[in-house]
Amino acid sequence: MRVIERLKGQIERLENQIKLVKHTTTTTTNITQEEDLMTQALKGVNESLINLEEILRKALNTTMFMKTRYNKKLKHGVTLLENAITTMAMGLSYQKATKAHEQVLQLGLLSGYALEQQTAVMNEAQKMAYQADAHYFGHGVKQNKSAALRLYMAAAKAGDIRAAYLVGKMCIEDEALAMTMLENVKNPITYGLNALRQACDGNHVEALHYTALLYDDPPSIAIPRNEKEAIKLLFRAAKANHIPSMICFALKLIYGQGVQNATTYAMKWLEKAVAMGSAEAANELGVLLYRGYADVKASPTQAVRLFEQASTDIPAALHHLGIAAEEGSGMPQSIEKAMMYYEKAMNANYAPAIVSLGYLYLVTNQVDRGMQLLAKGASENQPRAYLYMANCFEKGLVGDVNRLQAIDYLEKAVALDDSLVEAYTSLGHLHFALEAYDQAATAYMKAAALHSLESANALGILYEDGLGVTQSLEQARHYFELAFPLVDAYYNAAVVCEALSDVDAAKSYYAKA
Repeated sequence: MRVIERLKGQIERLENQIKLVKHTTTTTTNITQEEDLMTQALKGVNESLINLEEILRKALNTTMFMKTRYNKKLKHGVTLLENAITTMAMGLSYQKATKAHEQVLQLGLLSGYALEQQTAVMNEAQKMAYQADAHYFGHGVKQNKSAALRLYMAAAKAGDIRAAYLVGKMCIEDEALAMTMLENVKNPITYGLNALRQACDGNHVEALHYTALLYDDPPSIAIPRNEKEAIKLLFRAAKANHIPSMICFALKLIYGQGVQNATTYAMKWLEKAVAMGSAEAANELGVLLYRGYADVKASPTQAVRLFEQASTDIPAALHHLGIAAEEGSGMPQSIEKAMMYYEKAMNANYAPAIVSLGYLYLVTNQVDRGMQLLAKGASENQPRAYLYMANCFEKGLVGDVNRLQAIDYLEKAVALDDSLVEAYTSLGHLHFALEAYDQAATAYMKAAALHSLESANALGILYEDGLGVTQSLEQARHYFELAFPLVDAYYNAAVVCEALSDVDAAKSYYAKA
């Protein structure tokens, strides 16, 4: 009986600790204070659990524990113990979920158990979904994703839209797991899409956003690409104040992807997301305003304020602040300050900042350190790292001029980013210097197609002289005119027009040269 008395006393102390956990999770508003109180409460719970474990170990060594099946008082004591431990697990799950907040958001799941006051108002479908959460994360039970999917499916069939969303997500992202659970379904992708439609019909914002991204960039050929449907879903989620959808919808409007370009309208969505506290929206709005775009006028000063607002959470914003300091746009020019911002962004694992910092080391004559950083950037597949290293070899900044090495780096740069116009232009110049005119023409054509005036002018020279291409004064004139308003292009066009007996055009171009 002494064991039972000790057990009752320990249960009573444990229940007091649980009350403290509940009080902390429901009444405290200050986050820091809440964390401190939770730490104290959970420490007490942990100590109580250690004592309980010792008591139960002793109880297991006696026959009295077996008699709990027949002794009402003992059975009541064990029931109290089970209830206390279950309630304690609920409180512990809150702390686990807080620490795993980023992981939870990324997976789009709500982890852990609901607190007692929440479960009281849940229907059966919601309770199944929360039990599935426990199996998914291994909170209070052994982690078992198959069991989680089974419970989510049951909850979805019972009408829980969150469970339907998670069924869809799990089927699409883990087909092998889904196949083991869906014996009569040949295509888990189709099953997953149907589940997502159920969640979307219930206006579950995460499902709307997730399904929109699937239609916009399908991860499987089993999912049809449908930009218009993606836009509709994003718009529905954005109207429900889902911040990631608001940002994504705004970017679609800015770049006219699946919808007509409407930059001013996009700004309103970004501004709304910024007002709701989104650092990502502040960064995107800053990018839009820094140089201006379409009908949005440039406002570097306002952009810098937005970058500063976002810089605590978004490493890219630190990089943009570095660009502003380097260019002296929106803030006083300062290479030192630019390097400081780039280094902070680099330390936050933002790879483009490695390249920007390496470039500034080069221009400040710290070539060795610059090349070290550029090599690091290249190892992270940053195309501009290869571009800047190529420039160093082309200009002989790291020993003798080595055009072949420069060409190799430039080819790696365009393989990573086929829109890197500077790399194509440099390739053209290097091939031209090596008298590989056909390769020079190919590189210049790609750069000219990306609106490089310098390359268009160079291509005109190749056509004028028949180097690497079939000689054609008409084609030469075409490319020289594409290169306007370069002064050299006006002069070259005038010479060609003169050869073509177009005197008036020649006079006009000579006047502008």
